[in-house]
Amino acid sequence: MDYSQDMYEMLTFLNLLSPLNIVDNKMLYAPFNFTFTIKKDTQEWAFKKIPHHNTVALFLKGSIKERCIDNEVILELANFLIKKGFFILLVGGKELIAEHGGISSSIIDKDRIFDFTGKTTLNETAALIKNCILYIGSDTGLTHLAYVLGIPTIAIFGPGNEKKWSPPVNWVNKYISINLHKHNNRICTIFGYIIPPKKNETCFKEINVDNICALIEKFLLNIL
Repeated sequence: MDYSQDMYEMLTFLNLLSPLNIVDNKMLYAPFNFTFTIKKDTQEWAFKKIPHHNTVALFLKGSIKERCIDNEVILELANFLIKKGFFILLVGGKELIAEHGGISSSIIDKDRIFDFTGKTTLNETAALIKNCILYIGSDTGLTHLAYVLGIPTIAIFGPGNEKKWSPPVNWVNKYISINLHKHNNRICTIFGYIIPPKKNETCFKEINVDNICALIEKFLLNIL
């Protein structure tokens, strides 16, 4: 069975299983028919913590540093969304407490940010995201979790492989990916391995925040 870097990973695994006759062909092209189970008391807790219905979850970091967006860019995006009337939810592991703390302390309206970085379990994080109107993330696990939860999702791809890690459009509702590739479709990472950039290749190092904000604003009406 061939393996392609240009096929969505879940579809690849379903294809690998197809010779065993345990995969219904409808699974290959149907929307997600499973959910991430959130405990009822956890969801009630999240509702109390995030009472505003116009909250946007931001997670633009990840385990692969080349896929992480700089704090200055995250701050600009957060301020842009706050000016649009949204509240901001920051999530992530304990290793990001200092970075996200710096963003929270620099935000234009500190009453509009909820910083739960390093304070929640995966189930609690899912419950908080589930309570948001929109999720914006980089190519990382929480982004996949967000669209599985059915939350309108904007995924920002740079050095990662959008074809491999972005679901088919007919699999999810209200999902949009923004591709920031800057070097003729050549990716900077394959799985967890880094491909050394060639001369003049920047991956995520040079981002035009105004362009991202314009794209987000354009897409907001389509996915909310």
